[in-house]
Amino acid sequence: MPQLASCRRWLAWRNGHHELTDFLLKRGNSELARHGIYSWSIPALSVKSDRGLVCTCPNAGACAALCYARNGTYLFQNVRAAHLLNLEGYLAGPDAWEARLIQELSHRRYRPSGRPHPWEWVRPEFSWWQESGAKAVRIHDAGDFFHPRYTQAWLNAAAKAPDVLFYAYTKEVNQFKAFEMGCQIPPNFVVIYSLGGKQDHLIDLDRDRHADVFPSLESLESAGYEDQSASDLMAPLLTTNRIGIVRNNIRHLIKRMGDRSFGQL
Repeated sequence: MPQLASCRRWLAWRNGHHELTDFLLKRGNSELARHGIYSWSIPALSVKSDRGLVCTCPNAGACAALCYARNGTYLFQNVRAAHLLNLEGYLAGPDAWEARLIQELSHRRYRPSGRPHPWEWVRPEFSWWQESGAKAVRIHDAGDFFHPRYTQAWLNAAAKAPDVLFYAYTKEVNQFKAFEMGCQIPPNFVVIYSLGGKQDHLIDLDRDRHADVFPSLESLESAGYEDQSASDLMAPLLTTNRIGIVRNNIRHLIKRMGDRSFGQL
């Protein structure tokens, strides 16, 4: 029934009866909410939709067999239904979905608090964000930028909300490098390339902001990466471009991963 109710709200918006009470972007888990981070997710890897099978992570590589978003709470029926509903909402009308997202981001809930963020690790080019107590949006706790039109919608939305920080981990390296070449990535949109995909060879490890998942904190630090476990915002805002993540404590994935990082796999 929750999924049916959400579908009805979506149809009401499409028919011109939408009020900004049912937001596209959610507050996420307790850590994200505490730091003023909103989130958006779609199903991981692939899913059967009203339009057939949709590959939501087209450049997933070794990470597909180790994906956290295909385990644990992500398997709960309500979580899976919510992620599928997000995807279906976009597929039902990309232009209308983009317009709705842009409209939503004008809401007061996304405006800066006026209270500076306390962290000392924020890189200087984002001092505007830190000093104003601005909000942030993490795109894709699950899923990826599965089509350039979908990616363009997010870039357009970010450009229309310059006082909000947008960030995303992605394996769509070629796609984002093309947008970068075309100067189409707004300064408030931070791309973090995620190792373990089919396009790792396109990542410049010295220049590009990227992340790797390691079996332990010791292996992370010895590889020259900086741990971001203190805050999810460290990934887009640390001064280093080498972001390290320690693997989740999921027994069967630990065994499968062994002592190698995603990039090494």
